[in-house]
Amino acid sequence: MVEKDYLKVTVDMAREWLLNNTKVAIVTGAASGIGYGIAKKLCEAGCRIALIGRSESVYEAEDKLKRYADAVGSQYSTGYSDSIGIKAYQCDITRKYFVIDTVESIIKDFGKIDILINNAGVAKINAFEETEDEQLDMYIDTNIKGTWNMTKAVITYMKKRNYGRIINMSSVVGIAGNAGQVNYSASKAGVIGITKSAAKELASRGITVNAVAPGYIDSSFKNGKRG
Repeated sequence: MVEKDYLKVTVDMAREWLLNNTKVAIVTGAASGIGYGIAKKLCEAGCRIALIGRSESVYEAEDKLKRYADAVGSQYSTGYSDSIGIKAYQCDITRKYFVIDTVESIIKDFGKIDILINNAGVAKINAFEETEDEQLDMYIDTNIKGTWNMTKAVITYMKKRNYGRIINMSSVVGIAGNAGQVNYSASKAGVIGITKSAAKELASRGITVNAVAPGYIDSSFKNGKRG
């Protein structure tokens, strides 16, 4: 009985330490490219990380990131199953209730959410007149609705703690436009609109919302791959 009580106290202390001394970050589109690169940097900074991806490749990214974390000495573990440093979740962020369930699972596993990186997206070059309605829907669903769904799901938990950091991945194309990317430009301009309005609405609750607008980056993303 003494050993069991001691074990419970040890686990509780470990959990409390992790909650108070580490940040929990969600990265969408984390299986490869920019998303995985962001996850590596968060890992180096000592964050615990929930990786979200649309395909099963996100689990490969989890294994790879755990090996990287061990190599740089950033993997949090107390030796107990409820102590999580890095975990992958397969989720289609365009589907509201999938997102809600996934975020609830992250809260259950990690205890809190401090940071959300809305990185998942899709991009492809198409002439304006050759772009089908279905393609436009795909851009809106992934780049705008995905950002909307994830942000809406996490702010409930961030508000409870009066703290949160949300970073949305837009694009320089969302600011300046680009030939052959009308649909992509529109969706990324929409992300900027979401960012500006959400920042004003959530600032009083200790939640900041910012956007990053990268230029061209050589990754699978540019070939129309969803995050």
